[in-house]
Amino acid sequence: MSINDHMYMNDACFQYTVTMFIIDVSPSMGDMRTVELPPGPGGEPRFAQMTNLEWVLKYAKLKVQQMVGGLHVNCLAGVECGFLRYLEEERRTGAV
Repeated sequence: MSINDHMYMNDACFQYTVTMFIIDVSPSMGDMRTVELPPGPGGEPRFAQMTNLEWVLKYAKLKVQQMVGGLHVNCLAGVECGFLRYLEEERRTGAV
C-alpha cells in the first residue's frame, strides 16, 4: 500500500455526522404500550409491556449501536450524538 492509498483511506473518516434524539419526558410517556418481540423458539408470537419512554429509549439505543457499529474506531472522532429532553406541560384554560 502506498502512502497515497493510506491517505485516501483516512479521508473517508473525515466526514462529520451529528445525530440528535429529542426525547419527550411528559407524563404521557409513562403510559404502557404492548411491543411485539421476535418470535419465540417455536415461532410463536411474543409481546412485552413497557412504557412509551422505555420504548423510545430502546429505539434510540438501537440506532446509536447501528451508527457506531459500522464505523472503524479511527472514524469515531467525527461522530457526535446527543439527547435532548423536553416536557410538554398541559395548559388548561377556562376557554371551551
